[in-house]
Amino acid sequence: MSFLKRITAKQIIWGSVILTGIIGVLLLVRKLTPYKKNIVKTANEEWARFGYDTTGKDGKKIKQGKKEYENGYWQRVGDYWKQALNKNYTGKDRDVAWSSAFISWVMLKSGGVFGIPFRKSASHSSYIREYVKNRKDGNLNAPFVAYRLNEKPAEVGDLVCYSREGSSNLYDKTGAYKSHCDIVVAVDKKKNEIEVIGGNVAQSVSKKIVSTDSTGRVNAGGKWFAIIKNNA
Repeated sequence: MSFLKRITAKQIIWGSVILTGIIGVLLLVRKLTPYKKNIVKTANEEWARFGYDTTGKDGKKIKQGKKEYENGYWQRVGDYWKQALNKNYTGKDRDVAWSSAFISWVMLKSGGVFGIPFRKSASHSSYIREYVKNRKDGNLNAPFVAYRLNEKPAEVGDLVCYSREGSSNLYDKTGAYKSHCDIVVAVDKKKNEIEVIGGNVAQSVSKKIVSTDSTGRVNAGGKWFAIIKNNA
């Protein structure tokens, strides 16, 4: 059997995802601020480190990555906790969600050299609520401002957030709540989709492909409720 015949359809799809992602990053990097370039670079490096775990728009797994509890990876989760939040958790602490520690680590590591602050926290809702307040107070030139999902198109360097509670009506909530945010690392206007990377997704650092409308606004349904615009 020839080499070409041995290539499976899944391998072809996965190869196209990797190629599309690389081309998209190369094209976008030329248009980004240095801070946003760093965010894309850092998030993609961690995604690669964890084995390119990827989920398609249909929710089906395209590529299975490494898990938080595997050797060499539970220690990396510990780096996120220690370096961003000075906490001693690792990937072996299976009952402790580390997605917000990952976001805090990426944003701080990427912005530190530029002196760009980010509201680091073990809970996504802490920084979401702070950036919603920027919006409501009219502080629209702040480095980060949170809008309702349908108000702004997604751009590279933004964060998109969804509820992990029974309701997605969390934008105006002032108390703590369960949520999750991912970093936008690529935008494809022709396909009406974005690529986002987040931590503690399927117990890994994972990329999701998310649907948008023709204006670039996330319309993936479910419990997505906010977009944090990155003005830095």
